[in-house]
Amino acid sequence: KKKNRKIHALVLSRIEHGKGHLDLIKAFDFLPKKIKDNFKIDFIGKGNTEFIKSLKQKIIQQNLMNNFYFKGYINKDSREIISEYDLLLSPTRDFEGFGLSIAESLSVGVPVISTKVGGVLNYLNQSNSILVKSKSPKSLASGLKLFSNNKLKFKKKALHGKKLIQK
Repeated sequence: KKKNRKIHALVLSRIEHGKGHLDLIKAFDFLPKKIKDNFKIDFIGKGNTEFIKSLKQKIIQQNLMNNFYFKGYINKDSREIISEYDLLLSPTRDFEGFGLSIAESLSVGVPVISTKVGGVLNYLNQSNSILVKSKSPKSLASGLKLFSNNKLKFKKKALHGKKLIQK
């Protein structure tokens, strides 16, 4: 991880409509070019081939080929994967049970932007993450702007989350 490089973020989940991948792509409509160009986001996981194809078409339509990458399933410990990133995104639309990848992200000190859904609200809060409204690309864009403008602040928030997870 180097200071003056793009923000390397990931979504680690099944690739399906309810997980909010499309909302994240649409969020880029609300970002200024300078911030948009600063993000590289990997989608890690398997999903429905037709849905993935539709996401790729949306990425092409919005000219975001330099921002979004599909990595498929990676057979490696998820904490190892997450620790290679600057940020974990969880844009789930309706319900998230516990949110294991979110807890794993905090456990390795990687900041999180998550929607306010389901069980994650039992441990995520404004002191350890960025929480945004679900089904709202504009809200996701606001979270991305916040992170982009103050990465160190949110790295510190992730450390608060790490202490919580260790407890």
